[in-house]
Amino acid sequence: MSPTPSHKTDMRKRLLALADQPDHALDPAFAALMLEADQPNNLKGTAASYQLAALRGALAGTANVVPRQIGESLLYWRADRLGDVITGQFDFTCVDDDRDMPDAARLSKVLESRAGSPVALGLLYMHIAQSQGWDIEGLSFPGTFLLRLSQGSRRLIVDPSDGCRPLETYDLRDFLKAIEGVHAELRPHHYRSLSVREVLLRLQNLLKVRLLREDDLEEALKVVERSMLFAPGHADSWYEAGLIKFRLGRVQESIEDFEVYRQVCDEENRSRISTLLSQLKAQAASNP
Repeated sequence: MSPTPSHKTDMRKRLLALADQPDHALDPAFAALMLEADQPNNLKGTAASYQLAALRGALAGTANVVPRQIGESLLYWRADRLGDVITGQFDFTCVDDDRDMPDAARLSKVLESRAGSPVALGLLYMHIAQSQGWDIEGLSFPGTFLLRLSQGSRRLIVDPSDGCRPLETYDLRDFLKAIEGVHAELRPHHYRSLSVREVLLRLQNLLKVRLLREDDLEEALKVVERSMLFAPGHADSWYEAGLIKFRLGRVQESIEDFEVYRQVCDEENRSRISTLLSQLKAQAASNP
């Protein structure tokens, strides 16, 4: 069933409200649910909110008593508690290829099926860890989604696709070489932290890619437009919207989105998009 005009208005309002929140105030799981088109305005009382509460309660039940003399092992202990809840008690599994599960990036469906993409599972880990006041964030590591737990000066990188398994430097090097080739080496930018918005945009991108693969351009455009409302400063969304609208034959709207992209993109992409705009404007003029 298509959303009603009032539903679309409500959706727009809540996404704009999310856009106004500072990043540190965003709850990753509830924000992901609000980005889904079929979610109601008020998430309290929904099946998804009850399941999130159960996950938080399970972690609280195991995290209240920290073993004495844990010292340097504190982050490993936390990683173990997180994995025990998500993959142990609740039996969530990772789906690396969403061809096997089309809804692997829809958090409401992931909570129902107990199976999801690494990013979706990562959001659940972030949600319950933050409920205990633990410091956790996503990383900009290429090709896979990783999390980092912190406590003071100590750091621990974990793999949300593998039960929050702790990763050592040699694990990260192996990941990188498998993705970028045998000569690739770890660099500081591989450890850059992602904002909650960036993690949520990664989840939205997974949805968009699947829909484009299925040639469902209209639904893919809706995903991109939600991202534009939620994170208006994310330049790539304007470019993606322009590409999809062009494929839909909405050339003038495509030009408008590319114009915005030209204003907000970096210098490296500005000349490329200027050339494309010139071509599109010439095409639009010859086919009024």
